[in-house]
Amino acid sequence: MVIKISDMSNYFEEAERRGAVLLDASNYRPDFYPLMTFLTSTLRDIADGKFELGYDDPSGSYPLKDLIAEHESNIEGTQFTRENVVVNSGGVTGTFDGVFRALNVLAKDSGRREVIIPTPAYPEIERTVLYDGLSPILVPTYFEQRFQPTADQIKKLVNRRTSAIFITSPGNPSCTYIPQEEFRGIMELAADAGAYLISDAIFEEACSEPLRQKSFLSEYDGVIKIKGPSKDRPHMNDFRVGWSISRDPKVTKELYRASEVASFCVSKMIDAIIRREMMFRVGMDEYMMGPTPARLAELETKYPGISVYVSEVNEHNRKIHDGLEMSMGLCMDHPVVRRYCVPEAGNLVYVEVDPRSGVAHGVYDSHQLFYKVLDEALIGVTPGHVFGSPREELWFRTTLSREPLEFNGQLKSVLDVFN
Repeated sequence: MVIKISDMSNYFEEAERRGAVLLDASNYRPDFYPLMTFLTSTLRDIADGKFELGYDDPSGSYPLKDLIAEHESNIEGTQFTRENVVVNSGGVTGTFDGVFRALNVLAKDSGRREVIIPTPAYPEIERTVLYDGLSPILVPTYFEQRFQPTADQIKKLVNRRTSAIFITSPGNPSCTYIPQEEFRGIMELAADAGAYLISDAIFEEACSEPLRQKSFLSEYDGVIKIKGPSKDRPHMNDFRVGWSISRDPKVTKELYRASEVASFCVSKMIDAIIRREMMFRVGMDEYMMGPTPARLAELETKYPGISVYVSEVNEHNRKIHDGLEMSMGLCMDHPVVRRYCVPEAGNLVYVEVDPRSGVAHGVYDSHQLFYKVLDEALIGVTPGHVFGSPREELWFRTTLSREPLEFNGQLKSVLDVFN
């Protein structure tokens, strides 16, 4: 089998080699996104020897899994326990690998090896499916449907070989939610076919508004939810932790084994940091049931430091919201922009340059767009074909990981190349 290798890293490397501004890098600027107070406190505690170091259970420590189960129970409106949770290092990409390894093992009995993946999508999904011995079945989605699939599209591809349907909501690169009725329809297709529904929800908490979506874990045991803390808290990107939630004991058994053989154990140092993060998320769940200053003061006794945590999270979300509002205004007014996605969660900006503007500058596809921007603006963006958008369409992705005025000045420089 010939494995199609994502060339996303190649574009990053070329931009770095040239000394360009990486406008789609997820490395956060400490001047704009300072480390949260609890993290610096935890790092001091680790340095002072207050935590045991080493490795823990391959699927995550019990205290950490208990906190994740409690938090996800609050989000999904149903009860989970630590037995439903498998934690791994390697971030959500590592969790992809664990899930697809598990499905590959289960396919030895079932013969089901096809994974349906709507595109555009994060390129490592298809790459990992192939690497783990499964077959990706790609479903193109379009701007008019906010780059999210419909149940009718999926239905045409579901058959006895279908192992899983993979949904990313909010999407990447679009940062749009799949409509709940379509999500339900796809879940029912998976249930009728005896296939799994994998819900990648990495961006679901990266928003300034309350959570808006359920992953149907309470209705179908074949749902596997994938999550991690790296997209919604600026200080979590370096820790590369992900987890899965599943009620299917066959899946959790194989996920545990995959963590053992792939050395995806989370170190006790990282575990200590993520545990405090998840403790505060559980505290925020309680706070959001009645978000008043008095309620926050009450919770301070149970979760010392939560007042500062809530304030810092709200400030981070405000910065992202304001930066995206500025970006949307720029895209709306700039003469070379043909279309752009309005993100509902996350900090990604996905933009298409008008092909007429591209042709006027000798640019006919998104690969050429990358080099045109690199050559003339010394800025690195990710071309849309990396995510599965048609190469001839001039889409590119950027990440708001810096101060909004700076980011939008650089985004304008990208667009001005085609003006």
